[in-house]
Amino acid sequence: RTATLNPNADLAPGTQYTATITTAASDVAGNGLAVARTWTFTTASAADTTPPAAPVISAPANNSFDTDGTITLSGTAEAASTVALFEGTAARGTTQATAGGSWSLTLTGVADGSHTYTATATDAALNTSPASAGRTIVVDTVDPTVTATVPAADATGVAVGANVSATFSEAMAPGSLTTTTFSLSPAATATVTYDPATRTATLNPNAD
Repeated sequence: RTATLNPNADLAPGTQYTATITTAASDVAGNGLAVARTWTFTTASAADTTPPAAPVISAPANNSFDTDGTITLSGTAEAASTVALFEGTAARGTTQATAGGSWSLTLTGVADGSHTYTATATDAALNTSPASAGRTIVVDTVDPTVTATVPAADATGVAVGANVSATFSEAMAPGSLTTTTFSLSPAATATVTYDPATRTATLNPNAD
């Protein structure tokens, strides 16, 4: 005892429709419907199949250094999306973007070396964005040491015109090697230069 109205095309999504059966509908004896029947219903919203835009990793600066193995990455993504962080194909954690679209995630115990991270965003409909641009951070928790000096420690008979040099265990920041950080005692007016190819700083007295 069921009548079915079958639209020739799918109904529009997110739309309220009103269905009506008038009193002109009758039973087999010819008795019309006692009261017309009207009811409303709303169709489901259109499915969200659009992935979010790729997130942005804005901090730390690309190719920056970390000295303690704890890195906080942050950036922007679609509001309220789930941001997943990767190093290559290895998952490194997830966090949720705020209503304003900002996000941050802290990694601890990161090993020394170069690490490149990307991020994706997944919305409530489970659409996942393309990966963000990579962000590289170099972790270096080891303090440099001096591996060689010229003249050698306790050397005697050193030429009065000799320069003094020190070679380091790793690349140094040239700006950190000055006559304040590399000096002679008794004091001598000098210049300090640094050769990154050999990791060697040279103090050259201005007079023999």
